[in-house]
Amino acid sequence: MNQLRDIGALKADNEARISSKVGIAKKHRISAVTLWLYASNGKWSYGRMREEVLESFSQLAPESFCVSSQRSVIEEHVIVLK
Repeated sequence: MNQLRDIGALKADNEARISSKVGIAKKHRISAVTLWLYASNGKWSYGRMREEVLESFSQLAPESFCVSSQRSVIEEHVIVLK
């Protein structure tokens, strides 16, 4: 993989706080110290984007639920018609 893209993904995960710092480091197959070095040198802020990420998930959840509900209703109708 492209190292620049990997760093971008690493920064995004760090700022979104998708996991603990150790968890993020494991996901990207680096040590927690290496993550700390990248974050320190790049002036990354752990969890800076957390609220925005949670907000986007909360907006997508109802849409996803509606789609899955529609699918299950259609599947039930197909089963009944068989």
